[in-house]
Amino acid sequence: MKTTLTTKQREVLDFIVQTIRVTLYPPTIREISSNFKWSSTNAAMDYIIALEKKGYLQRNGVGKSNNLMMSIETRNEYGLWFVANPRKEKVK
Repeated sequence: MKTTLTTKQREVLDFIVQTIRVTLYPPTIREISSNFKWSSTNAAMDYIIALEKKGYLQRNGVGKSNNLMMSIETRNEYGLWFVANPRKEKVK
């Protein structure tokens, strides 16, 4: 069972989900920082790590600009059946 999110963690997760719904791709760390008007990407990274530890997100590789993936439980919770390849590679 996943642990409860703080209000800000829920807002960050909601932004990530909304971005995926609109663009079919997860936002970059910089886009998350910009959306919340944080001057540094460190705050966004802290939230991403917390969401990952709590089981809401997974990261697909380190150092990729938009490497976020929803856990299966989060996809089900938000009704996300389709999530694009986070690295935006073309499918052959």
